[in-house]
Amino acid sequence: MMGKNYYYFLAGLPEISVDDRKLSLNTQEFRQQAKELLNKKTVDVVELFFLTADNAQIVRLLQKKEADDTLDTVFPLDVLETEIEEDSGKLPVYIRNFIREYKAENPEAVENPGLRLTGMYYDFLLAHPNRFIREYFEFSLNIKNLITALNCRKHRCDISREIIGKNSFAESLRTSNLRDFGLEDYDYVDKVIQLMGETNLVERERKLDMMIWDFIDTRITFKYFRLENIVVFLI
Repeated sequence: MMGKNYYYFLAGLPEISVDDRKLSLNTQEFRQQAKELLNKKTVDVVELFFLTADNAQIVRLLQKKEADDTLDTVFPLDVLETEIEEDSGKLPVYIRNFIREYKAENPEAVENPGLRLTGMYYDFLLAHPNRFIREYFEFSLNIKNLITALNCRKHRCDISREIIGKNSFAESLRTSNLRDFGLEDYDYVDKVIQLMGETNLVERERKLDMMIWDFIDTRITFKYFRLENIVVFLI
């Protein structure tokens, strides 16, 4: 059952619209308030969005590079360093698995560690128990993979080496030679293909952002004071 702080937190968030260019609450302020007011289970969900910093730091540490102090990781640097030396179960399972792969000199992990770990990160998120989290991150992954595949086609690169994840969308991108990669069942594929022909990069990014806005907006209609509302505000 949600406590009073949960409602206070949501009720205290500023109104935002698609036309806003500057918000009264930035991402780090939002994150700090969440840590102060929400329970650990909810904070853990919020922190899923910031694990990309931990991913980058882990790769640096495994490659014997100096830690990047600018990375705002979920886990403190000393925890990341300690877990590389000995797995005590403090890190998410996908990071622990990646560390083991890297130490075992798995070719995928060693040759392109950033790509491999990002793929494992998305596999981890796509198995999350919350439906909205799964759907949002799969949508995000599909869009990023589709853009990558289109750029690979344009520059005649090997698509299969650049696509991450194991879902059916990713497999179609790796194997299909059709214009839409055989993904006609996904209504946003043609939209993205058309957008990638947009020469105005700012306009292209704005329209891609609008696709994400519309996607999440349709999934929280008539939902109030729920975990999903907190995640949507963060996105």
